[in-house]
Amino acid sequence: MAVTPDFVREIFKGLEEGDGAAFFTHVADDVDWTVMGTHPLAGRYRSKADFIAGTFTKLGKVLPQGTQLHLEYLIVKGDQAVVELHSLATARNGMRFDNRYCWILFFEADKIVRVRAYLDSALVAQLFKENPVVLGFVAAWHHDLGRNDASILNRMVLLYAVPLALFAGTVTTSRTALSQDIPLVIALCLAIIGLYGAVFLLSRIVLRFPTSISALHALTASAPAVPFVGPAVLGDLFGGLSAIPIAIASLVINLTVVPLTILLLALDTTGRDPRETAKDKEYLASPATKLAETVKQPIVWAPVLAFIIVLCGLRIPQLLVHSLSLLGGASGGVALFASGIVLASGKIKANSNVFVLVFLKNILQPALVLGGLQWAGYGNPIVSEAVLTTAIPTMPIVIMFALQYRVAQAEAASAVFLSVIGSVVTMGIFIALTS
Repeated sequence: MAVTPDFVREIFKGLEEGDGAAFFTHVADDVDWTVMGTHPLAGRYRSKADFIAGTFTKLGKVLPQGTQLHLEYLIVKGDQAVVELHSLATARNGMRFDNRYCWILFFEADKIVRVRAYLDSALVAQLFKENPVVLGFVAAWHHDLGRNDASILNRMVLLYAVPLALFAGTVTTSRTALSQDIPLVIALCLAIIGLYGAVFLLSRIVLRFPTSISALHALTASAPAVPFVGPAVLGDLFGGLSAIPIAIASLVINLTVVPLTILLLALDTTGRDPRETAKDKEYLASPATKLAETVKQPIVWAPVLAFIIVLCGLRIPQLLVHSLSLLGGASGGVALFASGIVLASGKIKANSNVFVLVFLKNILQPALVLGGLQWAGYGNPIVSEAVLTTAIPTMPIVIMFALQYRVAQAEAASAVFLSVIGSVVTMGIFIALTS
């Protein structure tokens, strides 16, 4: 059978209509399919089954409606065809997967026997990078992992990954970078510490939540995930200049609101899981003992040690910093992955408290920074750096604390999830307002 343009278009109708099975009936079982690039889907697949498992199945976990490939252009010559495809899919987190492909197809009779595929590698990598929550949800839904596994991941993140990320990120910052942008330092301190205090007092005194839950509310509303995703988000926007707002915000968060949250969680018992109340010795410990326990935690002393090293002007070998960053770089993804497991183990708790916290973090905090700096007469780059730093969604470490202290776990996971999803829209708005 001769390969014609009409025949090729008929084959691809299945993919356009979301019917991958119809398309793959025209693909040989032993197809040799090479996906070019260095992204998570790249590689050489020696069979149809391997190709589907390595590409379409993976994409199906983050693209609920499939890739939705539409054929836009084709060239046919002999037993070969070149097709240009356009994906119109949307990821579970709302990200538009607006990708374009070029496939070079080789036919024998009416079967595709060999393919070379080219695509936007950076967009594929971004798709999987932005959807760790979804992957964690899928892993739990598929019974690969459960809530107990989330606790193990939580322990790894809090004891190793996050402390290493904070240390490596802080120790590479120069004293000059920390001192040259005093207005930025003041703006971020007021935005983070000020909002933390206001939300904590409102939650504790007015709404009468327990101290532990009030502390989690305050951290959720005030602390952007700069130590986790700052380099990826702000690095794309500001390039090398992003190191300054990332360093300042990370220091403010990890030297103030994070240790304070840990201390308040350790001191309070009323918001805990009732199963924990049997640990009388822990609850009877004095505030001084709790403070000492807080300081001993790696997530507290690691950034403090790095800050002291920076102030002393000491240099850490780059090889050592790089080795620490390897595990530290996994902290954000692992934390969000664990939050997906928690969400799958229960129900998304989308109550008024969660929506208010997401509103405070994603909209009110950056809006106040924008209005305050413009009222004070400042312009870019300080305005854009401060606003977009605070527009980053809330820290996934909120979920880690909720799991560790058994406090408001479903509410914390839901707030982080909705903050991340909502930031797709809110960050775009603030980028437009500050550009």
